[in-house]
Amino acid sequence: MAMATLGILGKRHAASAGAIVLVLVVGACSGGSSERGLGEVGERYNRGLELQEQGRLQEAIAEYDEAIRLEPKFALAYNNRGAAYGDLGQLQRAIEDLDEAIRLNPQSAPAYNNRGRTYGSLGQSQRAIEDYDEAIRLDPGDANTYYNRGNAYVKLGQPQRAIEDYDEAIRLDPGFALAYFNRGITYSSLGQHQRAIEDFDEAIRLDPGFADTYGARAIVHTVLNDDEAAQRDVERAVELGFDAARLRAMIDETKRLR
Repeated sequence: MAMATLGILGKRHAASAGAIVLVLVVGACSGGSSERGLGEVGERYNRGLELQEQGRLQEAIAEYDEAIRLEPKFALAYNNRGAAYGDLGQLQRAIEDLDEAIRLNPQSAPAYNNRGRTYGSLGQSQRAIEDYDEAIRLDPGDANTYYNRGNAYVKLGQPQRAIEDYDEAIRLDPGFALAYFNRGITYSSLGQHQRAIEDFDEAIRLDPGFADTYGARAIVHTVLNDDEAAQRDVERAVELGFDAARLRAMIDETKRLR
């Protein structure tokens, strides 16, 4: 049965599936420096980290710029600056920074994860998966990397492998609402609509303010001929900011196709 649907989401918030390195530098960084320089490098890095967590990405980049100027072998700063460039859509600059972070520290799972996300944004899903594979080899306990690889498998038309990765992300982080949401979308694409509803229910329990989940569940309720439940979800999705005309068009298309 055909249906209109929402796309897989890369992220709910800017850092939800990325990997900035949350390390406050107090006593050391790669490459060595004088005691005076070390203190300033740490201050710049820590300030960049605070700004990045606040979503003030351009300001964060300026702080990382200065940290790297003072300590050119500071792999953590390259990783975080690369992640910031990626979130700003400056993908080639992100790749350059993440290449350098990996060159300076080949054991950096977050840098491979971030470069994988960036390759994914460039439409290079197979290269993204190669980076996620390496990130998982280095750090098999990071739920975000499995989630990101699942998204890449969806883009490559491999939904079963995507579900396996979402399963692992959820096992590692049972509160990972986006993993439930995207697994629900993937189940729905396979015609497993009741399993999709179950995942959307859990995603809503974990994150009741995310409009897309209500929109997706409304579409699946429509497929299942439960128009009353679909209408309730449409109303809630619109209350939370989902575009009413767009969602109504998707519901109408699903009704036409069922």
